[in-house]
Amino acid sequence: MSRSALITGITGQDGGYLAEHLVSQGYEVHGLIRGQNNPRAAVVRRLVPELRLIDGDLHDQSSLIAALEATHPDEVYNLGAISFVALSFKQAINT
Repeated sequence: MSRSALITGITGQDGGYLAEHLVSQGYEVHGLIRGQNNPRAAVVRRLVPELRLIDGDLHDQSSLIAALEATHPDEVYNLGAISFVALSFKQAINT
């Protein structure tokens, strides 16, 4: 039975690379994505066609619970954060 992972921040550079690596190791990979119109979704889908995207928001506890219940991951990787340092100080809750 293959292991499964849920990655937040899947549309970022690190999320895409991690998904690609985990798939190469035989994982079933799910990515949490905020909003259906995320322009980076197509990029990460091309990079990792096996990826399964799940709608959710890190600020919404019920969507996180729903994502966990839908995927039952063995591992969770939280890469969803602001990576620009100056902005991260102004919006600390988002990092």
